[in-house]
Amino acid sequence: MIKSVEKALNILTYLIENGSCAPIPLGVIADACKLNPSTCAHLLHTLCASGFVEKRSRKDGYVLGPVGYGISTKKYYRQELIEAALPVMRWLSSKLCENSALCTFSNNKLFVPLSVFYHDEGVKYMKLKTGKLYQSAAGRVFVANLDAREREALIAAIGAPTQDEWDVGPDRESMERTLREIRESGMAIAHKVVDNLSAVSVPIFFGDQIQAAVGVYMESERFCGEHLSACVILTAQAAGRIGCRIKQMPDSTKCAATGGAGND
Repeated sequence: MIKSVEKALNILTYLIENGSCAPIPLGVIADACKLNPSTCAHLLHTLCASGFVEKRSRKDGYVLGPVGYGISTKKYYRQELIEAALPVMRWLSSKLCENSALCTFSNNKLFVPLSVFYHDEGVKYMKLKTGKLYQSAAGRVFVANLDAREREALIAAIGAPTQDEWDVGPDRESMERTLREIRESGMAIAHKVVDNLSAVSVPIFFGDQIQAAVGVYMESERFCGEHLSACVILTAQAAGRIGCRIKQMPDSTKCAATGGAGND
């Protein structure tokens, strides 16, 4: 057996068994897996880059990542966040008769831990999938709320958006102006981005840290007039309600629901 692979699998197994709630510090993981801290940090960096593990912050440590959830028996990635959001998303989809999505951002990737699909008989749900960072309203919300250093690191890692992905203008100044408009308005509205779908997405904050984004999406011909206005107003209300529900969670679960962008 390749030793480095064995060590990485031991870390992943440990986090599947223990890392679905509160973040676990590097030292604790290293001790549990009988690894040198520097070796453990190197392996965790690789696991984070692959999406199996998620680093919440330098101080707090690591939890199971979105890809890790896909191979585990855990119910949902970001379970506590979903518990805070789900009743609000049901309300949002039912009020607008449209689909809604809860999105998170980790390691320069957009994830959709939960989607609520509206239909005549009620609503149905879909668990974790990946999203398109630059082409989606939610992805643009996250990019806009990165600080300058994080945004530079993102572009260095995955490149700037192409005109097909996001028509923000031919230069970085135009892009920064668009991102500033998103931050100031508190939402991103995207017309005909993917498969003739349009969407509005609003960030969910805990304190001054973005935790997630909630939005609605639909066929573009419905995304206009009074219905568009209703989508904007109710999605903003939904984001506020979810933020309030996170604040009301017990401290033991709140730490798991609030993870920020996951790129610290």
